[in-house]
Amino acid sequence: MNQYLVIGNLTRPPEYVDTDEQKYCNFTVAVNSRNDDTSFIEVVTYGKQATACKNHLTKGSQVCVRGIPLIRAYLDRDNKPRANLKVRAREIDFLSKLRPKDEAAVGLVSKEEDK
Repeated sequence: MNQYLVIGNLTRPPEYVDTDEQKYCNFTVAVNSRNDDTSFIEVVTYGKQATACKNHLTKGSQVCVRGIPLIRAYLDRDNKPRANLKVRAREIDFLSKLRPKDEAAVGLVSKEEDK
């Protein structure tokens, strides 16, 4: 199985969705390379991980995400082929310093729970 490791900062606050069927959270991580290029990686997480991300991540938070790649190919408006990479998080580590009330939440995000 392919696995990605992404370390970077959130570009905006996480988007949390709670439906009757599932809870999930989407956010984008900016990753800087050695040659000053920046890549933007979309991340999705589910269940308790999603709730913890909603409660404790903000724009600029630094995270380490381990997960599997989801690659979607599509045609843009001009019929040119494009691809989009999203990582489905299996593990998330909060690297930014947590506020004192947030420290108990760290255990919630270590492993993905089944839907």
